[in-house]
Amino acid sequence: MPLLGFAKEDLRMVYNFFKMNLKDRYIGSILGVYWAFINPLLMLSIYTFVFAFIFKARVPVSEESLPYAVWLISGLAPWLGISEGMNTGCNGVVMHSEIVKNTVFKTEVLPIASSLMGIVPLFVSSVFLFVLIFFSGGRYTIHILWLMPVVLLQVAFTLGVSFFTSAVTVFIRDVSQLINSLLLLCLFFTPIFYSRQMMPSIVQKITFFNPFYQIIDGYRSCVIYNRIPNIAGLLYLFALDIILFYAGINFFRKLKGYFGPCL
Repeated sequence: MPLLGFAKEDLRMVYNFFKMNLKDRYIGSILGVYWAFINPLLMLSIYTFVFAFIFKARVPVSEESLPYAVWLISGLAPWLGISEGMNTGCNGVVMHSEIVKNTVFKTEVLPIASSLMGIVPLFVSSVFLFVLIFFSGGRYTIHILWLMPVVLLQVAFTLGVSFFTSAVTVFIRDVSQLINSLLLLCLFFTPIFYSRQMMPSIVQKITFFNPFYQIIDGYRSCVIYNRIPNIAGLLYLFALDIILFYAGINFFRKLKGYFGPCL
């Protein structure tokens, strides 16, 4: 039975477009898709070196460089997944313009397949994080199981946003550049390099409604602090995901009939 208008054949198309996106991204390069794993590792290594060893940044519970590196990567891992998913999802329709113009299929699969590209840097970053935790003497508890719902909420949030941005980008190509700028702002306004406690009290309260913070706090809670994530925060994120997804997919479906002349 189709779910939200999607059948099994559409899910297979999502998988096929995902593989196509991954190959096309690095086509012509010697290392090919291996760059999908090398790039996030390089990024994480640079951030860790600069903030943990050059600037000697600290968090309230840590006095050693390696524990701070673990804390930092636990925030950067989901962020790299979010930024990659949103940037790629934004161009999901445009980068397949020829297929859209010459083939009849559910174009909704394009932003889905494109936004799922964020899973690759998320996976690589998570492995990098677990290795750091191991060498820093950290431990895993049953709370690590909460990582799965947090990841699902992250993917749903990225997908909901991508439905909006991918549809608008067909008509206004500047949207992809705007997304890059907004993500850069969010990177530094979200407690990733610093703790929430370092922010003014009024800003701390407002930060609760920052979905990026809720995702990152969820990661740190179950991976670093070995505790259950903030349930109120997860429920807020869940409600936001539902609104974004349903509003986004309906918005996309209303506009997709006008894609042809603009591609």
